[in-house]
Amino acid sequence: KKRELAFVSESQAQDVIYLWNIAERRQIERFDFDEIVGISSPSWSPDGTRIVFSGQNRAGVSDLYVVDRGTKTLQKLTNDIYEDREPEWSPDGTAIVFSSDRAEGGDTNGWHNLYSLETESGAINGITEGAHNDLAPAWSPDGKWLAFTSDRDTGVDLYLMDQERRIHRLTKVATGVMDPSWTTDSRSILFTGFEGFQFQVCRIALPDSLETVQIPPPRARLAKWSPDRIKLSDGLTTAPYERRYGLDLAQGGLIAAPTSSDIALGGGVLFSLSDMLGDHYYNFLVSNSTQTTGDFLKSFNFFVSRMNLSHRIN
Repeated sequence: KKRELAFVSESQAQDVIYLWNIAERRQIERFDFDEIVGISSPSWSPDGTRIVFSGQNRAGVSDLYVVDRGTKTLQKLTNDIYEDREPEWSPDGTAIVFSSDRAEGGDTNGWHNLYSLETESGAINGITEGAHNDLAPAWSPDGKWLAFTSDRDTGVDLYLMDQERRIHRLTKVATGVMDPSWTTDSRSILFTGFEGFQFQVCRIALPDSLETVQIPPPRARLAKWSPDRIKLSDGLTTAPYERRYGLDLAQGGLIAAPTSSDIALGGGVLFSLSDMLGDHYYNFLVSNSTQTTGDFLKSFNFFVSRMNLSHRIN
């Protein structure tokens, strides 16, 4: 097998996929796409000819894409309003598993479950369901297990799904786990953990027995949420405009200058208020200028002005 690494890095205003030859320690290819500004989670196809990834367009919508390494053509696998992320190719190449918020509760609570996209037909089927976040799916090389992280209990732990879709809990840690990745013999999993106030690369071997935490429901297409549609009548209601004023400016200053026999004082305070549309302005100015402290109370000046700009041309 070729020892090549696919990774994402930012280049100017967008993300780019780079291919790196590990043995020769050099960049061999680069993929960037005008319509995609954010890229994450690149995953190789089993034959090494294609790369699937999660891409975010300029409108902020996240979908799944696959790029052909030979032809450099880009194919969009999903095209909807849901956040589709962390795709992973199955070992036999027939399916791509990914995490998405398309299930019920994803719109209001952001819950993510796992889904499978058939590479031939494009059909999407639910794998997990529930009010939690199932993330970072990773197939074992022999295709018997699907590892993923989930917060379905008190913390974020590592779980396994077998070929009968039963879910087993593999870890129970206080600081959580991230980014599982299988060893080539399908007997151990590497993952990122937090210990000793720093992130660590950890390894756990599959035990002889596993704790089953969920029996699978009947396989079916899970219900998806849809955004609420705005009716035309909803936008026809009107209400009279009520002028409510807010403080735009408040500033002031004071100068005191000693003279031969007393202290000369000068200063003032300005307040400016306007309504929300900027049609009406009120300005209040209080100032004082006196040569002696004895005349201070007799030297106040008051100024009030109002401007009506409701009929301005611009």
